[in-house]
Amino acid sequence: TAIGTALGCGGSEGTASEQKPQMQMPAPKPYKGAGAATQTSKGYVGVFVPRTAADVRATYNSEVQEVLVALGATISAGQPLAKLDDRRLQDDLANERAGLATRDADVRKAGAAVGAAAKELRDAEKGFKQGYTARAEVEAKRAQLSQASAASSGAQANRNEQALRVKQLEKRVSEMTLTSPIAGKVSQIYFEKGKPVTEGATVVRIIADDGLILRFAVPATDTGVLKVDDLVTVKVQNADVEVEAVIKTISPELDPIAQMIVGEAELVNAPMSVQAGMVCRIRKKSS
Repeated sequence: TAIGTALGCGGSEGTASEQKPQMQMPAPKPYKGAGAATQTSKGYVGVFVPRTAADVRATYNSEVQEVLVALGATISAGQPLAKLDDRRLQDDLANERAGLATRDADVRKAGAAVGAAAKELRDAEKGFKQGYTARAEVEAKRAQLSQASAASSGAQANRNEQALRVKQLEKRVSEMTLTSPIAGKVSQIYFEKGKPVTEGATVVRIIADDGLILRFAVPATDTGVLKVDDLVTVKVQNADVEVEAVIKTISPELDPIAQMIVGEAELVNAPMSVQAGMVCRIRKKSS
């Protein structure tokens, strides 16, 4: 639904490598007639979301080799959460490292050739000064040194390119272990061991222990009814819970898909029974 689209994103996210994941929560089931809910009827629909959350995503197309945490587990920032199958990458890395060892040998060999050519040139120049070496031989030794130096530079360039490939593969291998960008709790595990995943798919969702915020949607026809710093009453759907909240932000533009204005509110002394994902109705509190 449009309301579900408007409210679907989680709170402000921490990120794996500072991406900004957008976790789509299930669309709330509205009351009858809620598609055009107004302040004069049943209030506006809202949902409680984590203040800070992170969707840790698969870095490459692969398979989940191991899940390292349990649902509900408390974790620290940087803690490994899951490991993707990196066996093919490890094979590639071993081959590239072998190639780097060969390139290193080439660099050493080319460096030795430069040293030998430089010695031969020095000897030829000395002989020329002493009159027993022809100028042509000196020039030939100088040309040999130039060629050896060029070959050495080429070998070093090839070695640097190979080292870059190794570094890139090492980075990819390290990224196959998914870590949490924030401290908090594991709220969702979307892929179990052995399941294939595509690049960008959320594998684990983490929510921080910094509380909830209320995200709500207002129909375009009611723009201006609610304002920043307004105090609102919040009635949790299908529960005998009512709290208060203060509006902190209201989007300055209409969501083009949902055709709603989305805002956020700070809860006032919310009870422990209020949890992320709960749907509610909000109304401006009478002054």
